[in-house]
Amino acid sequence: MAGGFGCSVVARESRRAGICGAGGVGIRLFRHPSHAGALLTLFGWALTFRSGMGLILAATMVLPLVSRMTAEENLLIAEFGEEYENYRRRTWRLIPLVY
Repeated sequence: MAGGFGCSVVARESRRAGICGAGGVGIRLFRHPSHAGALLTLFGWALTFRSGMGLILAATMVLPLVSRMTAEENLLIAEFGEEYENYRRRTWRLIPLVY
């Protein structure tokens, strides 16, 4: 895929200038804003349409996304080391003040 999103977790060219919270508000508060947005959208649609099946389907996406976040963070630790560890210590993983 073009751009920053793809199916595999791989390191592309180094982007040290943009690492560790230099981006927007989401990046400063939590480390995976796109995953949080995806879950919020899935649960939001399920609740909007009062769909029990939608809630079940949204819930089934939590484990794969957490697995993906773990793989991404392991790669970032290998790539950026202590700099990324410091960023992890001052931000939430997915949901501010919860997780």
